[in-house]
Amino acid sequence: MGVGISLCVAALRKPLLEIIFGHAFLAAAPLLLVLVWCVPLDFLVSYFSVAYFAWGLERNVLISATIAASVNIMLNFSTIPRYGAMAAAVNTIVSYLIYLACLAWSAKRLRATANASVANKISHRDFLGFHCP
Repeated sequence: MGVGISLCVAALRKPLLEIIFGHAFLAAAPLLLVLVWCVPLDFLVSYFSVAYFAWGLERNVLISATIAASVNIMLNFSTIPRYGAMAAAVNTIVSYLIYLACLAWSAKRLRATANASVANKISHRDFLGFHCP
């Protein structure tokens, strides 16, 4: 669903920007083309986060979000002065990918080290079918 939304918004970004914000915002179309891909990434992050909350593993979500936010801030400080708003948009995508990677790594680590009751909750069918050996 997130990919479908992103494809529609990407295809219709110029008319949408003009209708919603007016002609003055058409220059934001390239930024929207990048940022729209945050939608499917946010769907995945939300799915993982809800699973972690259901299992009582909020701390893992907090650590993952903190790492992703820290990387985002560092990337923004280092790239926005030179590349502007497009750098911020790309940095946002990178940060979402880091967030997802941290959550996936956390699941793999939990399966390897957690006690049997938590490990059984995180089956290989969880996390959208990604197998965590």
